[in-house]
Amino acid sequence: MNTTVVIVSFKSEKKIYNNLNKFRTAAKVLIIENSENFIMKKKIEKKFQNIEVIINKNQGYSQAINLGARLAKSKYIFFCTPDNFVKKNTIEKLENFAKLLNDKFGVLSLTDYNNRVSKITKVRKPWKEYEPGIGSFFMKKKVFSKISGFDEKFFLYVEDKDFVKRLVEAKFLFYRVPLTFKDTKGSHNKKYDQQILINKNWHFMWSKFYFHRKLYGYLISILITSPYLVWALIKTIQYINNQKKSEIYKARISGLINGYFLKKAWFRPNLDK
Repeated sequence: MNTTVVIVSFKSEKKIYNNLNKFRTAAKVLIIENSENFIMKKKIEKKFQNIEVIINKNQGYSQAINLGARLAKSKYIFFCTPDNFVKKNTIEKLENFAKLLNDKFGVLSLTDYNNRVSKITKVRKPWKEYEPGIGSFFMKKKVFSKISGFDEKFFLYVEDKDFVKRLVEAKFLFYRVPLTFKDTKGSHNKKYDQQILINKNWHFMWSKFYFHRKLYGYLISILITSPYLVWALIKTIQYINNQKKSEIYKARISGLINGYFLKKAWFRPNLDK
C-alpha cells in the first residue's frame, strides 16, 4: 500500500477506536489530535504499530489537515474523520480506482449511504453541487500540495467547499466512488454537546461570510449573509427564555459580526462547563 490515512480528532476518544482496525492495510495512519489527549496517544500507539498520534494545539480543522498532509510520506493520502466509519479494504479499493483512472483525478470522494453511487462518477460542478462535503476523501499528496491545501483562515466549516473550488479552478477532476461511510454524526464526547454546538454555529457563520468574501468581495458578501443575521436576531428574541437555544443564535450573530469586522476566527468552545 502507498497510502497514508490522516484523521483529525478532537475529544474523539469515544469513537476513534471503531475506525482504526479498518486501516491495517494503510502504509501509515496519522491522527492529528487537537485536544492534546496524551492518554489516547499512549493507548493507540501501544496497540497499533502503523499508527502515530500527533499532539497538536487546536488551530482548527484546516491547519490539522495541512499538518497531516505535510507529515505524510506516501503517494496518496486518505483523509477522514473519527465519526465517518469506513469498511474494510477501503484503502485497497481506492488505490485500485486510482489505477483505473490512470491517476488522472483530483479527489476521489466516499459518500454516505444516502448519496451512494454504483460506479465511479465525475462531478461536473463539485463545489456547487456536492453539498454533503468531503469528510472522507482520497487524493495524491502532490495535488494537495499544488493547490496549497486547505485555507487555514477557516477554523471550521466551509473549508472543504473552498478547497474543492480551488481544485476545480486548477483543472483537477472530482469523482465520487462506489464506496460509502457510516456517518455517526459527531466525533466528540456527548458531555460537550452544548459547547461544541455553540462553537460550530459561531464558526459556521464566520466561515460562510469569509467564503463569500473571497468569492464576491466584502460588500456583496454582507448583502448575501445579512438575512442570516436578521434571522438569528429574531430567533434570539424568540428564545429569550430558553438559554440553550438562545446561546446558539447569539453565537451565530457573534460569528457574523466578527466576520464583518474582519476579525480572525478566534472563538473556541468552553469545555470547562
